[in-house]
Amino acid sequence: MKKAVIVSGGPADTELIKNEVKNAGGDTLVIGCDGGMDALDAAGVVPKVILGDFDSVSDEVLARFRAQAEVIRLPREKDLTDTHAAVKHALSAGAENIVILGGIGGRFDHTMGNVALLSMCADHGAEAVMIDTCNRVRIVKDTFEIKKEAQYGTYVSVLPYGGDATVSLSGFRYPLSEHTLSYADTLGVSNEILADVCRVTVHAGQILFVESKDR
Repeated sequence: MKKAVIVSGGPADTELIKNEVKNAGGDTLVIGCDGGMDALDAAGVVPKVILGDFDSVSDEVLARFRAQAEVIRLPREKDLTDTHAAVKHALSAGAENIVILGGIGGRFDHTMGNVALLSMCADHGAEAVMIDTCNRVRIVKDTFEIKKEAQYGTYVSVLPYGGDATVSLSGFRYPLSEHTLSYADTLGVSNEILADVCRVTVHAGQILFVESKDR
């Protein structure tokens, strides 16, 4: 399975970048989006592709990475965010597993836009997650299993995305059976994993599955 790690321009933890790139493997497509290049540099990771209009990356890092990576320069006025362009590039390169770092926090509109990119990846048959030091976020449209030993933090939340969603939850502290969550419902917030393996089944619609750590 071809993997891609995209480092966007939002807050990105250095150790998290190191770990995710290491875990993804040596042939991973690492993409630095504009200011995300500074975070990659701080983590000691050289991207394979740099992308953006390069208005928020330091001149020194930009010059260094230009000599080592494929350069995709975008116009300052454009219809897509840098992260959107990076996801499209990863998908066109055949990535089936995409990790987005630096996509949560900072500007709220960018965070929400990045969540929409998770849905776009799912539409293209790619597994995609967005991770920061407190959260791991994904879109689920059918059936998803998670092992207790692999969970990210203490709490999981199941939130309808893009409209109502009908879901079943098994192995959680608060199970559900073909329950329809309203788009304005908070019932799915702060559940907990109890079983060794838990299952989420989406019967209709789609959900945002969020694993969270308390600070």
